[in-house]
Amino acid sequence: MKRNIKAILLLALIAILLLASVGTTWAYLVTRPKTITNVFEHAHVDTEIVEVFDGATKSSVIIQNKSNIAAFVRVAIVGNWVKDGAIIEPWNGSITPAAGWTKQGSYYYYTAPVAAGASTPNLLGSAITSASRADGAVLRIDILQQGIQAEPVNVVKSVWDVDPTTLAGGGA
Repeated sequence: MKRNIKAILLLALIAILLLASVGTTWAYLVTRPKTITNVFEHAHVDTEIVEVFDGATKSSVIIQNKSNIAAFVRVAIVGNWVKDGAIIEPWNGSITPAAGWTKQGSYYYYTAPVAAGASTPNLLGSAITSASRADGAVLRIDILQQGIQAEPVNVVKSVWDVDPTTLAGGGA
C-alpha cells in the first residue's frame, strides 16, 4: 500500500509539472506582444536632365535629383556628326565644365552629393553651339546622365570605380 501511495504521488507530481509547464507556455504565447512589422522606405535614385537648347545652342545642362536620398551624378557628353540621319563620324570636341564639376575619364562628375529634391549648377562653362560642315553633316550633341546613392560611399566606388572623396572641389 505504501508503494502505491508513492507511485500515485509521483504520478501526481509529474502531472502537476506537465500542467504547469503547458500552462506557462500557453500564458506566454497568449500574452506576448504581437508581431511587429518594420516598415522600410527603400532608397530610390531618380535623376533628370534639365537643359536649355534653343535649336542651335545648348546653354545649360542641369541635373535634378528627384530621389528621396542624396545622390552623386555624372554626365557624359556624346557628340556625333550626322548626315541623312546616320552617324558618319564621332565629334572629338570637349567642353570646359563649370565650377563644381570635374572630368574623369569620359564622364563629368558633380563633385558633391546632390540633396534630395535639389539640382546641380549648370555643367556647361560655355554654351555648345551646333555646327554644320561642308559635306552637309550636322553636329548632334546628346547628354547622358546617371545618378547613384551618395551613402555609403563604397557603393559609388564599387559601381562607378571612382572615389568621390578625391573629386576636385569636394566629395562625400
